[in-house]
Amino acid sequence: MLATGEALPARLGREWLAGQWGGGLINAYGPTECSDDVTQHDVPRTLAAEAGAMPIGRPLRDTQLYVDTRGLAGAGGRGGGAVCGGQAVGRGYAGAAGKMAEGFVPDPFGPPGSRLYRTGDRGR
Repeated sequence: MLATGEALPARLGREWLAGQWGGGLINAYGPTECSDDVTQHDVPRTLAAEAGAMPIGRPLRDTQLYVDTRGLAGAGGRGGGAVCGGQAVGRGYAGAAGKMAEGFVPDPFGPPGSRLYRTGDRGR
């Protein structure tokens, strides 16, 4: 099963893996402003009972995922805002320059003209 769209609770992931449905479980993440999924995590059948959150995995090919920790004192492991980069990032919002300026920012790591998308989600 490929779970995508909303956050997958670890409890539900464990229930799926313990059920009789067979097959594996992949947890995916992808904001609407990026094409399809930007990360995927192949959930192990031995998902720890104490796992409180389901990992979203690593970025897919030609996609970058960063955590913006600016403004967080001693951010080590505490997290920040999730920011997507690479070919998955959309062009923006048609006719909504103000909204576009909030979410889409120049990508200092990519080629000239490339952009990052601030997802509004938290990551670490």
